[in-house]
Amino acid sequence: MAANAYDTVDLYRVLRDREQLLEKAQHSYFREWWPQFLAAREEQLTQPILSDVDGPRMSRSVAAQGEHYNQVAAASREMLAQAFAYALTGDGRWGERARQIALAICDEAEWDNPVHRWIYPELHADLGFASLCIEMSVTLGWLGEFLPPEERERILNTLEARGSVIYADAQAGAWWGSAYNSNWTSHLMHGLGATALALFPSRPEVARPRIEFVTDRMIKMLELAGEEGAGIEGISYYTGCYASILEYATELRNVTGESLFEYEFWKKSALFPLYQTLPDLSGRTPIGDSHYPGLSGSTLLSGLAREARDGIAQWQTHRVYESAPGQRSVFDLIFYDPTVPETPPDTLPPCRLFRSVQLATFRSGWDRDAVYMHFHGGSNSWSHCHLDLNAFTIAAYGERLAIDHGSWGYSPHYFKVVEPQISTAWHNCIVVDGADQRQAPRYRMSYDPREGGDCYSLLEQYVHCDGIHMIRGDATTAYGDMLDRCWREIVFLPPDRFVVYDNLLTNGARVQRHLQWMLHSAVPMHDAGTHVEVRGEKAKLIVQPVHPAGWTVRFPDRLARAAAYQQSEIREAYAMSLYPEWVHIWNESPSKPPYPQWDARGGKRVYGPDYQFLVVLSPVRAEQPIGWQLTPLKGDTIEGVVITDGQRVDTVVFQRSGGPYALGDVQSDAEKVVVREVGGQVRSVAMSNGTRVVYKGRVLLSTPDVTSLAQDLGD
Repeated sequence: MAANAYDTVDLYRVLRDREQLLEKAQHSYFREWWPQFLAAREEQLTQPILSDVDGPRMSRSVAAQGEHYNQVAAASREMLAQAFAYALTGDGRWGERARQIALAICDEAEWDNPVHRWIYPELHADLGFASLCIEMSVTLGWLGEFLPPEERERILNTLEARGSVIYADAQAGAWWGSAYNSNWTSHLMHGLGATALALFPSRPEVARPRIEFVTDRMIKMLELAGEEGAGIEGISYYTGCYASILEYATELRNVTGESLFEYEFWKKSALFPLYQTLPDLSGRTPIGDSHYPGLSGSTLLSGLAREARDGIAQWQTHRVYESAPGQRSVFDLIFYDPTVPETPPDTLPPCRLFRSVQLATFRSGWDRDAVYMHFHGGSNSWSHCHLDLNAFTIAAYGERLAIDHGSWGYSPHYFKVVEPQISTAWHNCIVVDGADQRQAPRYRMSYDPREGGDCYSLLEQYVHCDGIHMIRGDATTAYGDMLDRCWREIVFLPPDRFVVYDNLLTNGARVQRHLQWMLHSAVPMHDAGTHVEVRGEKAKLIVQPVHPAGWTVRFPDRLARAAAYQQSEIREAYAMSLYPEWVHIWNESPSKPPYPQWDARGGKRVYGPDYQFLVVLSPVRAEQPIGWQLTPLKGDTIEGVVITDGQRVDTVVFQRSGGPYALGDVQSDAEKVVVREVGGQVRSVAMSNGTRVVYKGRVLLSTPDVTSLAQDLGD
């Protein structure tokens, strides 16, 4: 096989590293995939490049346009695979196939997805457009001198022209030209950058300003995410977004020698996907438009492991590989470095708050049967969000018990209306009057949730020790048309219990507010009288409402919509709606005022304006009986619960307003108090915004100033 005369155009130096890559293809993580990959290329040699779709693009039906676009995108991916097979084996049949596809794609007038053209009629480039640019640029280098000079020139002309489209859109103010928290920006900039780097050896005067433009934006993205290596779009979009930057940074270094790998992002980012991975490794938490099930992101993770020598990233890479033995990409083979030892996460703290993106996860440990909760705030202006601020999910003992529906795919309606699976009512949230949380256009360019309008939740007051973790999500602005306060308090009592307290204050409107506390699960649920049981095959979630007294539950249908979709089984969900007993439209003979939700005649309002839900959630193994008791605590502005489970007694108290108080065995002035007792000995204590906690006459915490703290007291 002839060497590539333009070796700097080989963006990944595959031709130079051919022998090492072939050796790596025999590694245990690639040994099964490599012959399957070559067999698939062999099979494709006899397939048509593109099937005929009659007529020019704009005279075709919308469906035909989409079909043709999908064919072009698939052909481009096959072109890249054929070129890689040629580069590593020297088999001219694969080089010829890649050449044929490349020339056919050069002849295509339109490279963008017709759906995106409909959504953004003022723009000319999109994600698919960028993918074709990247794949053509990489293919050019891998084919090397297999291409005659005139065909190489033709491809270079195409890359220059297509890169010009992205460059012009970005300079004209396309939203993705500076959306530094969006996967569109990283991928479109990668498309422009790859074409420029391919042009660099022969047309440096064209390439240099484009490379500088792209590099500037990639640096801004790395700096924006550098605090914690986190992202706002959901985990599947996160891995794709930063894989684009990884790939561009690799290409840039190989062509120009400039490195983007000194930024802090690369040292920190392996932890973000780790903490969102479900304990049984069946997937990651699919908030917003993210996807479930299955692990993915091996390109990014293997690249992080290689560039940062990060054992945690390598551990995750191996788990992704093991979850799908025959599924690899050429970039997995390129980026994977077998010399990096994996580091299990066992010594890391099991719970973590990512303050920069308003996301927290809690788990009992790193074993595959661990109990796990994911809780998030953020902004309803962030890209790919759903209207689900303060939502949580729970998994335990290898089963998803409280879920987020995740993405159901995109339709034209997705971009115009709030489809059910995006709505507040289809998430584990508070719903007021059946309405959605507020939202704003989803193109905010920072990580500050407040910057995008009054539709955000801030995670605050994270106070923790080994025995207690507690945090507040303040989503008041997201409900601002109906509520003057919407706080969700989460208390995690390791290893296996959560207390969720929703502190709500309705606004001054003279109306009855209808409040619902929603929970969704992948497994069936039923009303067991004193509680609701969410029962799977391996585990169950015991849902025990403590406040309000006299609660009622119903089970809205979520199955019918799932039946209309492919892979309906991963979209099926069961739902429960918890609501107070006073919620009714026909007010039957009120004993005091005629309008008890706002009228104080007769002495005082009968209901509100403060409303609370306090719910204890206990994930247990399917066969475990309920062996604990709950004792409600109630004061004028205080709610709480005592949970007695054998020798373990946990007391949790929430104060909405006021000063010092005494309730049950607790005396304090704090907004939140948690005391954990085992066998008569206090093991852990926590308070938020207080100065003092006394329990059974013993002073556990005392400070001169208002503070928040948690302590493990030992044996």
